[in-house]
Amino acid sequence: MKKKVVRKEPCTNKSAGIILTKPSPTGDLIALQMRKWPPYGWAPSAGHVDKGETELAAAVREMREEFRITLVPEQVELQLVWNRPDNVCSRANSRGHDWSVYTARVSADIELRCNSKEAQIAGWFDVLSLQLLANHTFLYKLGAVREQDWRRLPGLEPVWLKFLAHPKIGLIRLPPR
Repeated sequence: MKKKVVRKEPCTNKSAGIILTKPSPTGDLIALQMRKWPPYGWAPSAGHVDKGETELAAAVREMREEFRITLVPEQVELQLVWNRPDNVCSRANSRGHDWSVYTARVSADIELRCNSKEAQIAGWFDVLSLQLLANHTFLYKLGAVREQDWRRLPGLEPVWLKFLAHPKIGLIRLPPR
């Protein structure tokens, strides 16, 4: 079993992310990146809210850092504020996160540029592909996907399952428990 690495900077226990969409002839596409570091999985742009920073400023900053897309606050709409005590990170003092989840829409010609320090790859996904990633994550959480297989071919980052399935967002469906 690997020893958990604790990062020195303290956790603010706040995270923010943006579900970015763009139109396509077959329906909306969602921007995702395959994370390079734990927690592994495909995820929208997101990260910690730094001390003294607003949740909106953090979400816009993360979008610029991770996808190289600059959004203005007027493009971004708050959808959810959700306490996730189960979402503990590797920073000191982490006790879960209060999440602010936003949505934004860009034009069809916008391209993603992956930040190679943060992610292995980034891309635009249709809703069916997003659902397939969610199904894979659900199986992983049930123990039906081995850890080494998950790291090689992950689904959605687990914290995003409930966000993307929430009625305000409604991009995926979760199977009944």
